[in-house]
Amino acid sequence: MARHSVNPEHALVAATLGFTTVEIIKLWRDSAPSLDDVRKAPNDDLATMQSLMDANYLGAGLAIMIGGMTSYLAESWIPVILSTASVAYIAWWYRMVLRSDHIIMMKDNENG
Repeated sequence: MARHSVNPEHALVAATLGFTTVEIIKLWRDSAPSLDDVRKAPNDDLATMQSLMDANYLGAGLAIMIGGMTSYLAESWIPVILSTASVAYIAWWYRMVLRSDHIIMMKDNENG
């Protein structure tokens, strides 16, 4: 069975992509309202929607720039897809929380 050797340059690119994606997600979370605030907001709260949209543009823009450069260096589409998909998943999650039925997420004070 042949063993595949890891190109040190590709390993560095993968590590850089992983680190920068985590940092982009942190920046997105710092820009967006907290998940608790999103749960408390009404479904059509324009201020919350605007804050989420601002965070989405910031995160997606950085993910495309950094993932795109990493894709260019690695000569593969995978880095830009992974970095953009990571931000898209977080953005989708918060959006679904905002649009959900908040009653089922709140603790029922009568039943403990």
